[in-house]
Amino acid sequence: MSSKSVISVFSYPKVNLALDILGKTPSGYHEIRTVFHQLSEPRDEIIIEPCNDDRIVVECDNKKVPCDETNTVYKAAVLLKQYTRILGGARIFIKKKIPIMSGLGGGASNAAAVLEALAALWSISCCDGRHREGCFLHGLADQIGMDCRFFFYNGTVLGEHFGEKITPLPSLPENIRFEVIETGVEISSRWAYEHIDLARCGKNTEKTKRFIAALKVGDSKGIFKNLHNDFEEFVFGKYPELAEIKQKIEAGKSGKVMLCGSGGALIRIHS
Repeated sequence: MSSKSVISVFSYPKVNLALDILGKTPSGYHEIRTVFHQLSEPRDEIIIEPCNDDRIVVECDNKKVPCDETNTVYKAAVLLKQYTRILGGARIFIKKKIPIMSGLGGGASNAAAVLEALAALWSISCCDGRHREGCFLHGLADQIGMDCRFFFYNGTVLGEHFGEKITPLPSLPENIRFEVIETGVEISSRWAYEHIDLARCGKNTEKTKRFIAALKVGDSKGIFKNLHNDFEEFVFGKYPELAEIKQKIEAGKSGKVMLCGSGGALIRIHS
């Protein structure tokens, strides 16, 4: 196999700087309003090369990651093949750095990266998925996960409906920094959504509005003041060790510590 046929791409994590869970629809999806922000680290590396047949083979250096048809990367490749009727195959290797079941969106990020990379590898004529509404890659991403579309965007965006309706937002002030805290706690986002008490959610929508207003004028104090996540109360109640880690870090360092998505990683946000 010629090295020129190998593609290597990076896949980045996300954090929810504001997250409102507004209710559950008859379809089973939860309506949300959230501010997504893409982090630069930790990042996964995904190496892709064509197969001599039409198979999709997924491998990963983290044994906890399933490499069968349940893997988001596998789903992305199959959806792209079906949509384009391409006859090519691919071997995909994931070098995992984003912790799994952490709330950092690693699986969705991997899928979005693979959709773009495979489109290039297979010479599929399409728009550049990034910032191009209507690109068919976005529709395929939505079939994998409602936060998957976000990973076609850089920086900070507002995600509405189920998270797939994206509105770009201004960049965060340059003085704001992020530190991902791996806790060893793994939480399934499906489990978290299925068990959260919706009656206790959606109480901070005004904070989200104030967060966005502060972001638009570069007000760091307003941004820090309005950081919030509807999952925190529920997840901290089920996993009190996460609340203890948060309290310990905030007592010793400046900034704010909050839950990443539905957990179980934490993020320290400071300036």
